[in-house]
Amino acid sequence: MRIGGHIRTFLASVAGMCVLATASLAFAADAPRFVRLSIMLEPDWTATVSWETNGEVPGEIQYGLTPAYGTTEAAFPAMPGPTGFSHLAVAQGLDPATTYHYRVGNATDGYSADYTFTTAPDTQCAPFSFVALGESRASVSGASADWANVLSQAAGENPGFILHAGDHVANGAFLAQWKDFFDKSAAVIPFVPIMSAVGATDVAIDIGDDALYNQFFAFPRNDYTDTEDFYSFDYGSVHVAVLSTETFNEQNYADQAMWLDDDLSWTDRIWKVVLLNRPPYSSGAFGSDDGKIIPYLTDVFEKYGVDLVIGAHDRDYERFKPLKGGQEVASYDGATLHVVTGGAGAPVDPLFPSRPKLPESAVTDNKNHYVVFSVNGTSMHLKAVRVPGGFQGGTGVIDELDVQKTVSPDPCFVEPDAGTPDAGQDAGQDGGSSDSGVDASTSDSGLDAGAPDAGEADVGPADAEGVDAAQTDTAQIEDTRGVDVDSLDANADVGFVDVAEAGADEVGTETEMADQDATLIEVSGDAGRETGDGASRSLAPVDETDDAGGGGCSCACIAVQ
Repeated sequence: MRIGGHIRTFLASVAGMCVLATASLAFAADAPRFVRLSIMLEPDWTATVSWETNGEVPGEIQYGLTPAYGTTEAAFPAMPGPTGFSHLAVAQGLDPATTYHYRVGNATDGYSADYTFTTAPDTQCAPFSFVALGESRASVSGASADWANVLSQAAGENPGFILHAGDHVANGAFLAQWKDFFDKSAAVIPFVPIMSAVGATDVAIDIGDDALYNQFFAFPRNDYTDTEDFYSFDYGSVHVAVLSTETFNEQNYADQAMWLDDDLSWTDRIWKVVLLNRPPYSSGAFGSDDGKIIPYLTDVFEKYGVDLVIGAHDRDYERFKPLKGGQEVASYDGATLHVVTGGAGAPVDPLFPSRPKLPESAVTDNKNHYVVFSVNGTSMHLKAVRVPGGFQGGTGVIDELDVQKTVSPDPCFVEPDAGTPDAGQDAGQDGGSSDSGVDASTSDSGLDAGAPDAGEADVGPADAEGVDAAQTDTAQIEDTRGVDVDSLDANADVGFVDVAEAGADEVGTETEMADQDATLIEVSGDAGRETGDGASRSLAPVDETDDAGGGGCSCACIAVQ
């Protein structure tokens, strides 16, 4: 979705959003279509929903714990969009780790079906999973015929969100290809947020806000270039920085590296993840993109200890051994795990057609697949799964890996309770806390050597032997599967369709819009879920117009009340 204005204090509870006008199709109003979730604000208490209609009609989101809903929020004013009019609404004031029912639309023109979303946990210690995949494009049309199957099976992993590493369609300049992508995604995207990196085939002529890619997706805007091409968000214990390897020259790569340095400098999340299209390291047909990414960005990865880098571009699966400074090291703990996941339906590449596999490569495969990452505090489990169907489908697990990260202090470390209350006799005397009767009559596997004392209080910590509360396990890595497959013949890509040959349905005309800066709304107080006076945060749409020049766009800005 095309969103303009400036987000100066996004994580300080202000998000300014302005949907720029584009050429639209003059159809009659109807019920919502292409309903989709994304993450623009903190996902433990908000959910962002976008959709399209043919006509300029009002919109709202109704949501609640049951299909009876109970809460209604007005959407921001409809704006001309790629297929008619675009809508955006935010469900707010939500409880963390909770499933909600919702629908969007209005009573006159119709509502969408009933969908659900689940909010993120509000602690770094709650377990959850996310999925990564990429290269969902077909050869010359929109999305691959296998894309819907890959996406559906990936959604069966119950992820909190899905990361798409780019190349959604074959040629992002054609509106019909994006319609095809969203049609084939319709069974999943109203239920699970997809957060994407722009791919090489997603932009062809226009870049930034002019690209159809940016007009359809609603992502946070960075405050360096005021675009959605690169951005970041948090979910539980994971901080994700999404980069663009497509729309920037070398100077802009340097600017993007500066943004990434600033972005990673303030995060306190356990896991730091980077998503991009062209991977820094790859043994595939395109290979490592060391001309731009490695000189400009990998130093920032090293500086802030990025744990995981996910790319695509090459249409295969590849996991690398732990790398630090571009060199293989013994453990992923303190190093970077690089993964290439380009198996979401695009014609697969034969493995290593023109170059040998890089010596740092650990596992490779070239079947349709996705990768699921299960996070639990300082532990992460990777599982790459083949998806059956079509000539390039397969079955079984390609790769599994456990990574244990050393964090000091560990935010999820639980102090052993040495000397707990015994059958209620010494409550309040064992370290000052109660155990709700956990060790009423037995010892705690050596942690509380004192058995019930027949009314006498335990000494407490003195009887807890062999426990070092400050000790943290070092990296534990289990590589249970490693599979190389024989090279397969890949379908030859025909190449891009020339834009000049596209029909009227493919490319619309652009409406020239005046530049506009959205008014910055300054908000003081706590950046958490509550303000200083304990009141819950809420969002309110604010209409803004450009007073200088009479043109410009009408902006829907999110303010905090």
